[in-house]
Formats: sequence, structure tokens, C-alpha cells
Amino acid sequence: MFNPEKINGSVSHESSPQQEKLPKKEHGHTQIRAENLDKKIAIQGSKNFIDLFKAIDNIGGLQGSEKFYKVQELKDAINKVRSGEQPIDVVTRTDGLRQRVDELLKIENLVQRMEGGQQKDQLFRQIETAAPKGRAGSMDHMFSFRSFVEGIEKLSKLPLSQEETKKILELIKSYPSGTRDMKDVAKLSRIQPSLEKREAES
Repeated sequence: MFNPEKINGSVSHESSPQQEKLPKKEHGHTQIRAENLDKKIAIQGSKNFIDLFKAIDNIGGLQGSEKFYKVQELKDAINKVRSGEQPIDVVTRTDGLRQRVDELLKIENLVQRMEGGQQKDQLFRQIETAAPKGRAGSMDHMFSFRSFVEGIEKLSKLPLSQEETKKILELIKSYPSGTRDMKDVAKLSRIQPSLEKREAES
């Protein structure tokens, strides 16, 4: 009977077990590449550090070129960079993590500067409009002065230019006399010298 598997002693064209393993091996590489791409997409798609930490939780850690980085290890490194304790290079480059952390830091710093600027504008309006209201000796005078001191106290904790510091000191000197709570007076007497020192050093 004619045997289609052998012609003149030729070897059958049926795939050997070793040949059958090749496609599986290639499939394994393809799967790994797909998983790495998913991780990179998750990291790069984060809009803020909350999103990034969620992505890291879902990924379950990253395999670097020399070691495996656990979830908490990655988060700790990122937080140390955010707080200024460590430089950006403590964060692994794997799957674009370091690049995304650097981008998010720039966004975060920009937002903080914008929010700080808005807060500063509001506080300047507060102290500029906190002139005594009502008749002399009234409680309104005391509350107006308290609002004035509270605004200055908050401003003193923000970065101030020389002109801004000078403006605050001028407002302190020109503030009208009136009924004042001694606690507010004491608070202002502690703040004013530090502002004068900042103006002299700037």
C-alpha cells in the first residue's frame, strides 16, 4: 500500500516534537511583550500620583534589569523624590516609570505654584480690606484687626518677594488704631520682626 509518509526512504514532513515547541516559545515572547506594553500604558496613562500608585498596585511590581521592585518599594522611592529627600534617579526607568514620575512632578509643582499664587492674592485682599469698621471701641474693630493679623500670619508662611514683604510691612504700620485683642497684638509683634528680617535679606 502507498505510504504518504515515506517516499524512497524520505523522512515524513510531520513536525517533530522539537519543532512544535518553537511556535509556543515565540508565543511566550509575544505574551511577555504584550504584558510589558500594558504596564507601560498603565504607567504613562496616570494623570496624577494617585492614579500612578493605583497603576503600580494593579501591576504588582516591576522587573528591572537587575532586580524585581516590589509595590511598596516603588511607592517609597517615588514619595522620597516628591518630598525632596532623594533625586529622581532612585526611581527605576523600567516601563517608563522614572519618566512619568518626572512629568507628574512638574505638573504637581505647577499646580502648587498656581494655587499658592491664588491663595496669596486672596490673603492680600483680606488684609487690604480689613480696616476697622463700625464705631471706635466696638467689637467690629477687634474682629477686623484679627482678620488683618490672620491674613498676615498666613502670608508670612508663603514665599514672598521683596516688594510683597515691603507692602505687608507698610500695611502693618498704616493700620488704623482701634480696639484690639491683646493676643492678636502679641501675635503680630512676633510676625513683624521676621518680615523685616526677610525684607532686609532679600
